Amino acid sequence: MRALRLGYDGLTAVFFGYFTSMNQVLIGAMAGTGCARGRETIDRQVIFGILRGWIIGPAGAILGYVFGLLTRVF
Repeated sequence: MRALRLGYDGLTAVFFGYFTSMNQVLIGAMAGTGCARGRETIDRQVIFGILRGWIIGPAGAILGYVFGLLTRVF
């Protein structure tokens, strides 16, 4: 049931105009399904790898943008 709720949360966010990635919604739904079946069914290393990618990706984009601005100034 939690997985279904996570899917509805993603659709609700899109309806109100908030940016959300369908990848994030799907991963959240699968993690929620795993929690519903028991925490031992979730591979924590995979979840942490996904979360790390969600942090590193935008951080890299921000650093690239800042670097681009700095190269224009100098």
